[in-house]
Amino acid sequence: MEVVTIPAIEAKESNMKWLVLLICCIMIMVNAGARLSYGVFFKSLQDILQASRSSLSLAQSSFELGFGFFQLLMGRLADTMGPRRVITAGLAVLGVSFIILSSVKTVWLLYLVYGLLLAFGAGSTSLVAGISLIKGWFTSKSTLAVSAATASVSIGQLVMIPAVSYFVSTQGPYNGYRFLALASLFSLAFVVVLLWNKGNYKTAPAAKTRNCPKQRYKGLRQIFTTPSFWVYGISFMICGFGFSFVATHLIPFATDMGFSFNRASGILALIGGISIIGTMAAGYLTNYFPKRILTALLFIIRGGAMWLMLGSLSDTVLLIFAIIIGVTWTSTVPLITNLGTEYFSPVNTGTVLGALFLMHQLGAAAGSYMGGFIADYSHGYHIMFALSTFLDIGAAALLMLYRKKAGYHNRCGNACSGQACCGHASA
Repeated sequence: MEVVTIPAIEAKESNMKWLVLLICCIMIMVNAGARLSYGVFFKSLQDILQASRSSLSLAQSSFELGFGFFQLLMGRLADTMGPRRVITAGLAVLGVSFIILSSVKTVWLLYLVYGLLLAFGAGSTSLVAGISLIKGWFTSKSTLAVSAATASVSIGQLVMIPAVSYFVSTQGPYNGYRFLALASLFSLAFVVVLLWNKGNYKTAPAAKTRNCPKQRYKGLRQIFTTPSFWVYGISFMICGFGFSFVATHLIPFATDMGFSFNRASGILALIGGISIIGTMAAGYLTNYFPKRILTALLFIIRGGAMWLMLGSLSDTVLLIFAIIIGVTWTSTVPLITNLGTEYFSPVNTGTVLGALFLMHQLGAAAGSYMGGFIADYSHGYHIMFALSTFLDIGAAALLMLYRKKAGYHNRCGNACSGQACCGHASA
């Protein structure tokens, strides 16, 4: 009989956690392409459906709201049923949603698919499910692993936006949706083959700490009445406001200002490329600087990028904007999610993440719709850039002024006040 030694078991767990991270990164890349490509389709859909910018923006806003609520639900299901089931169902629905969109003819069908089906699929394959899965395997240095997963949003943006733009500009928007359907179904096959292989996948190491008798689940009422949740939740809401405004309206804004469609979509892709560096750098810098202060600094930098767009627009200004905002594009996500979850015990991870991303999506829905509404009635986007600048500075001030109370131990889930708990050293 073969004897399996402890080092061999630990080596297999170590290999599996990197496979889990890779799977999450691929899933999040596809998810990012699905969420951030709406601006690529915007003007084509406007011509086909004969709709105003505010009505098309409402479709994206309905998606952002549905995306937020489904992330909250999927976060809870990830805690109870496991993230694998959530991710598998989400990728299947994502593929079906794009198949339906490849023949959409009315604005109301666009609202229905974006607000329900696509929102469910995207909410089930978002960072909430990915981070829940990752945190189960990376019991130490999870911020760096979460940063890698978050950077996949940027990689997806860098890769998927040009690909979708090619199909939209050469073969029409419907073929762009068919491309996204194929990408979703390919990811589903990848997840089924690797993540559901019982020979590979065992219970995550962090699950061994979840039997701690002092650890308990906090319901949504307790989460929503915790001051630290609101500080980080409001900051995340402001993050979502600027993120969705730029993702949805940067291409229409740039083309209105005389830039070509390919140039505008290239700038949006460049933002994703720059943000890979920014996100990984932010994760690394948490080893040397407090996450709260680092997050506040990123909001100040983002506010500076928004302020830059209030002046005259040129190739140079647009490029500088892409570089500056790219540094902050997704780098705030691993910082805020780690700050927001460290107060709560590990059994709450998915639920707290879902609640935080719901706040993010409430801001995203407002940013997307207000961008289109203001553009229709003011014939420009300068008011939105000014508002985004003000909100980013406000988020930085909120984070700088807040002083967090003692949190929970990141392994066993007990309150940390300087004493050891359950045999583990205090955080």
